[in-house]
Amino acid sequence: MMARVLGLFLWVAVLPAYAEPGSAVTYGPSWHQPGNPPAGQAQRDQEPTTSNQGNSGALATPIANGRPSPKDTAGNDPQQNNSKDSPDWWVAKFTGGLVAIGVAQALLFLWQLVLIRKGLADTKEAADAAKESADAATIALSVFERPWIFVTVEDWITQRGPLNQWSVTFKIKNHGRGPATIETCHIGTVVEDSAGSPGLPILEDQIHTVLGPGEHIEDASLAIPDGISVTPISNRRGTIEGSDDVFFRAQLEYRDVRGGCHGTEACWRFDRGLHRWVKLANPDYNWNS
Repeated sequence: MMARVLGLFLWVAVLPAYAEPGSAVTYGPSWHQPGNPPAGQAQRDQEPTTSNQGNSGALATPIANGRPSPKDTAGNDPQQNNSKDSPDWWVAKFTGGLVAIGVAQALLFLWQLVLIRKGLADTKEAADAAKESADAATIALSVFERPWIFVTVEDWITQRGPLNQWSVTFKIKNHGRGPATIETCHIGTVVEDSAGSPGLPILEDQIHTVLGPGEHIEDASLAIPDGISVTPISNRRGTIEGSDDVFFRAQLEYRDVRGGCHGTEACWRFDRGLHRWVKLANPDYNWNS
């Protein structure tokens, strides 16, 4: 479409340069209009002939081959029209100059279009790169700069507190790079349910807190609930009696600074033969998100 517009512009601009202003159409010597004698015949009819009378002996000079005079029918001299002093010569040169300027402007406009298109491509590429960088930063923030809370438990059941209660000692630590706000925390010692699975401990509201990167709740303990019998063995350590499996289970939900919700769970079963807590291998009770 642009090429068609440019071609039309050049045709309109160049056409006046080839038309001579003020020139009239003349007819050739061999062509004549109906009803009028040929130009050469009219001139020969008007030419004087050789007179045999008198002693003058003058012979009129005829026009060779009936050609017209150096001046055209409009009275203009063609040599004068081609002169630099002629207005037509300056008009033709000025028109040619305008055509050259128009062509240069069209080429400049096309070059600007090429540069604009290239600039738009570069801008789009930069925008795509910025978006990819922002997405990578978001992924890095959500994976590497987020909080990661893990729960660990001391192997033995020991007597703690002023009443020397049998208790389980544990630690909650934020191993991530961002702060964590603990929303809920179910943690404690439970007995297997009717299906042989560990039940959900009661909610401990006192652990509702904020843990910064690397911070932890250390040396926390919960007493063994009533109904679970503990027998001392040595060094203030005890073992659980009975036939039912006993578990220590922790389930926490926490949020990061961006409002993202995360969770962690860990579960241990008390091994009566080893007199210690052993972590379950079941991923349904040991996970982190």
